Amino acid sequence: MDNNYSGRTDISKMQNRMLSKGKTKRLSLFERIPLIIAGRSDGSRGLPRLSENGDWTSAILNREVHSYKEFCDKAWGKLQIDIAERFSKLGYLIDEVKRLEANAEKARERLDEAAKSISSSGKERKHGEERLSESQVGSRRSRERAKQLQPLKSAVQNIESELKDCLREAIMIKNEISEANKAVRLVCKRVMDHTRQRMDVYWNSSMRTHPEGANMPVIPSLKIVPDAELLYFKQHKSFLEDAEGTIEYLNMKYDVTNEKEVA
Repeated sequence: MDNNYSGRTDISKMQNRMLSKGKTKRLSLFERIPLIIAGRSDGSRGLPRLSENGDWTSAILNREVHSYKEFCDKAWGKLQIDIAERFSKLGYLIDEVKRLEANAEKARERLDEAAKSISSSGKERKHGEERLSESQVGSRRSRERAKQLQPLKSAVQNIESELKDCLREAIMIKNEISEANKAVRLVCKRVMDHTRQRMDVYWNSSMRTHPEGANMPVIPSLKIVPDAELLYFKQHKSFLEDAEGTIEYLNMKYDVTNEKEVA
């Protein structure tokens, strides 16, 4: 089996598994009741309590945030492992298209120089062509120039063809990585929404029995920060920016995404 196809299949399966886990649903009665009871109990004991940094915290709120972060740490960590080969392959392809583009530029320069040199010979007649018309002589010189330039044109075409193949594969893998990132981000966003629902139920219940309920914010003030996602993209930021910039520049030049296959 083709390794690229196998890699795409594995990533697709991973995305589907992640998306099936993270669907945001309304809390069931069985999930709400323990949170309501815990909220009333904590509220009567003055919890959540205002901390030094200005957040109202309790063991239950901290546990909810910790559970969310633990889930996302695992999700982004697993993604890092699952698509490590894709990152490696993309890095290789980006280096290849840069190398091939440099070679193509040199090949085009050689072709241009040769074309200028050959064209300077004009339409001069050669021995034995005295009886030919100007048009016939010109046609002969054109065919001769085309024959002389053909190896150089072929060299340019071959390099550009290889470059386009690499660029298409780089675009495909970059899109796979982007889709995998989006899938995990969506799952973690859904888990965050679910966590906030749970915190809201607990919070609203605690306010009813809390001695300072009238002074408490309407919603939990404890922030949920996607640390794992921020760390993941911090690690790959410069690489992805370079890859996307290279792909965008070369695709504008060669337009491989809009090329029609010739039967």
